[in-house]
Amino acid sequence: MKNTITLIMALCLFTNFLAAQTERDSKTVGDYPPSITGPDYICANTTFTIQNLPAGVSPSWTVSSDLVIISASGNSVLVGSSSYTNFGQWVKASYEVQGTSKFIQKDVAIWKSGIQSLKIGKAIMQGDPESYGGEIGLYRPLSGGIPLTGSNFIWSTSAINWIPEFQGYYFTIFDGTACGQIEVSVNFTDVCGANSTIYKNFDIECSPYFTCYPNPASNILTIAIDQTAIALNQQFSGKLQKSPFDVRLYDNQGNWLQRASSSGENVNFNTSGLLNGIYFVHIYDGINAKPEIRKIIVKH
Repeated sequence: MKNTITLIMALCLFTNFLAAQTERDSKTVGDYPPSITGPDYICANTTFTIQNLPAGVSPSWTVSSDLVIISASGNSVLVGSSSYTNFGQWVKASYEVQGTSKFIQKDVAIWKSGIQSLKIGKAIMQGDPESYGGEIGLYRPLSGGIPLTGSNFIWSTSAINWIPEFQGYYFTIFDGTACGQIEVSVNFTDVCGANSTIYKNFDIECSPYFTCYPNPASNILTIAIDQTAIALNQQFSGKLQKSPFDVRLYDNQGNWLQRASSSGENVNFNTSGLLNGIYFVHIYDGINAKPEIRKIIVKH
């Protein structure tokens, strides 16, 4: 009995499916609601077409402020754009059916290939990294955080100690330690099939426990260790080590130049013999495996 009921239910479901399929296949174009076809991104002059309008109905086309109508003919319109990337644009077709005004709108974005900081509205490059790194990605503003379309994403940064964990994707996770103003950039094949680079500067807060001065330095660079760092070292190690702080100076190529140990007193590096340029101070606090890093400029 149970098997018979199951079979009857299955036959009913199949019959309903066939009926729905037959109804769908029997529909003509005019049975479907009007829609605008065309790309989501405008890379150059682009054609949009309204489909499924009732017979004898003609549309009137309008576009958002950063788009321009080049020409319109029948159910199609040719649209051009301004010279910069912009989101939140639209193409609209208005029409009248039996005395009732109607319209349909398609949301689009303008994309211009090239090198861009893209500080338009909400930034396309988004993230909230800290000194130890974090996730940064490309997202379409005003579109619910949808990932930006593209391929072959290659990430890089001005912080030599931030290493991207993922390449080829619209996002990555930087790992390392750095602070100050850090430029992050990504090069990729964009939605228009061309090469684009997007960059953004992130201001990363430095730990208040270590201060390097003067910066720029000429003759002597001083690294001051805050008493809080000393107290933390003692708290986590159980006792104050003799020289818990290991301070090192590197050049811009990662070459180790000078080193000093400290139990909390200031460290001084002689910079008088160094060439003008960028250097990095690494401070190991005896607690964390990764150092605190400061960017230093030597200028005579």
